[in-house]
Amino acid sequence: MKRKILMVNNMSVISFFWSSAGLLGIPFLKLEVDEALPPGAFVIAALFWSGLLLGILFQIIVAVMQKKSGQPPKKTHRERRMLIPIAILLIAFVLILCFWKSSLLCTVITLALLLFSIEIYFYLKRRYSV
Repeated sequence: MKRKILMVNNMSVISFFWSSAGLLGIPFLKLEVDEALPPGAFVIAALFWSGLLLGILFQIIVAVMQKKSGQPPKKTHRERRMLIPIAILLIAFVLILCFWKSSLLCTVITLALLLFSIEIYFYLKRRYSV
């Protein structure tokens, strides 16, 4: 049962990476003010949302599987180390939004890293509690 739980948890981190990596295509879109969105924008949105929703669904499945296994979750608190990069990336994201609003590339990269580090936190929380 532990192997199945870890496999589904690994699938969630792949989906979360897919979601965050999808954001990195935003700077390469040619967005015009008066025109409709290009097809690439819809592809990026589909990548982001499908990866995010699949990752959340996999995390819910892991939680249900863990409850059915009957084992109490271990409390190792190893995932707390991920709070440091989350805090640093959050501060960097706010600073970029305040001072470098025009730099879309920096904003998107920081946002993608921030989201992925938050998603990794939840992945590690499930990983070490099995």
